[in-house]
Amino acid sequence: DGLLTGKAGLLLGLGGGDLDPTSTIDVPLVYPRLAVYYNGWGLRLGADYMAPIKGRWSGFVDGDVFLYPGSASALFFETKVLLIWTKSSRLRFMVGYKITYGEYPFGTHWQILPPKIPTLPLPGGWPLLDIQITW
Repeated sequence: DGLLTGKAGLLLGLGGGDLDPTSTIDVPLVYPRLAVYYNGWGLRLGADYMAPIKGRWSGFVDGDVFLYPGSASALFFETKVLLIWTKSSRLRFMVGYKITYGEYPFGTHWQILPPKIPTLPLPGGWPLLDIQITW
């Protein structure tokens, strides 16, 4: 009863040939999207799955792979898991986590976003919260 969608894209980084390879921003979500300027091109593949759970509740899972052939930092993966509560066709609330993996210039790295903040009472830290309003 859910909806599965796929996506594929060619990434082109025009005008990035003169960039200093030490000027990268080596953090999750940023580096995979800017790496195309250092490599010149890349591929993005992914899939999303959304399914109703009960009443106003639904779930969403997605996965994206960024590939930069020929680069030492060639592979990045991101997945997101969200629980969605729909108030109306104009308002919905989403809560969940994002997990990232990447081959960065400093080495491979896994990260759960948002990261745990030591002062919060929740064992895993606060989840992502997204409020979508349409008109």
